Amino acid sequence: MYWFADGDKYEGAYLDDLYHGWGRFRSADGSVFDGEFREGQKHGRGTYRFADGRAESGLYAADADVGEGARWSASRGAAWRLRDGEPVEEIPLDEAKALPNPPGPADPRTPRGPPRRLPGEAPL
Repeated sequence: MYWFADGDKYEGAYLDDLYHGWGRFRSADGSVFDGEFREGQKHGRGTYRFADGRAESGLYAADADVGEGARWSASRGAAWRLRDGEPVEEIPLDEAKALPNPPGPADPRTPRGPPRRLPGEAPL
């Protein structure tokens, strides 16, 4: 685990001193990202939990939300479909749970293998 001077911390895999593979990044503000990293950036599947309790899950490429995902309210009583990180419509909870990575406890110690490539992406 690496602790930053500002209170952020990272626990997970590294490659050449960069986050690479499965990891958990906790910001000092209380937000948490559990997911895949590539060359120091969010890249692959992941779940971001905001400090206020909201959560969103989906795919990331070069630190940006890409493709389809879902956002849940802090109470988990409402959900929205995301496209490229932007909410496009409210959806039923059962539909949201069928989208990538519904929020729930994630353990960064669980082996996940190397980072996955997104469709059409060249290998390292």
